[in-house]
Amino acid sequence: MPQTARAAHPKRPTLFLGARGGYRIDLIVDLREGGHHSGNWGGLLANPGIIIAHALACITDSRGTIRVPEWRPTLPPSVRTMLAGVEVDGGGNGPTVDRDWGEPELTPAERVFGWNSFEVLAFTTGTPDHPVNAIPGSARANCQLRYVVGTKVNDIVPALRRHLDRHGFAQVEVRGGDDGFFRASRLDPEDPWVGFAARSIEHTTGKAPAILPNIGGSLPNDSFYRRARSAYDLDPAFLCRMLAARAR
Repeated sequence: MPQTARAAHPKRPTLFLGARGGYRIDLIVDLREGGHHSGNWGGLLANPGIIIAHALACITDSRGTIRVPEWRPTLPPSVRTMLAGVEVDGGGNGPTVDRDWGEPELTPAERVFGWNSFEVLAFTTGTPDHPVNAIPGSARANCQLRYVVGTKVNDIVPALRRHLDRHGFAQVEVRGGDDGFFRASRLDPEDPWVGFAARSIEHTTGKAPAILPNIGGSLPNDSFYRRARSAYDLDPAFLCRMLAARAR
């Protein structure tokens, strides 16, 4: 199983205020049926694999920095303050963080907990397990955008479509993935519930928790939030008094 990035000492309690969203995106170039001899047709037929490779190269730069304008969110000052001094640790069995990967102006913690990231999950063209001397007729890249609150989810695919068109990749089809969709969630760091939960954890464990704006991964938090919205509107102090009265 992949290791989850951790941002505090494993023995220190951590309070996450939400989760990044996850949006699957498929890029497809389907030019013709079957493959054609790379000697007889090389230089005459467009290669779908090359087209998708260059399309991917315009979505991020060589270090993974996102180049789609609408996918670049605003990093709120409250989130930046919360992440100041936070170090990301993959744990004893996890990989070493590539500090020169991603947004150059951000710290590793800001990149994973406060920003969007675009990943290529799989990329197929031709027959990789049994290569033949043929120009493939199609290519496909399965990708994913992990996104934070502030990203317009309904504009994720349209924004990519506009970006690819501006760069001359009209032949690249963009499809929203059929699975793996999660909405982003993040409770306002200034919300009184944050202080209430932090004080409760410290009272129980004897340790002040690390507070992070959201996890880097995705969970169906949005569904729980919609159901519990009325509870969020309660004042924590009032809830404490109510629970204490019922305990008696």
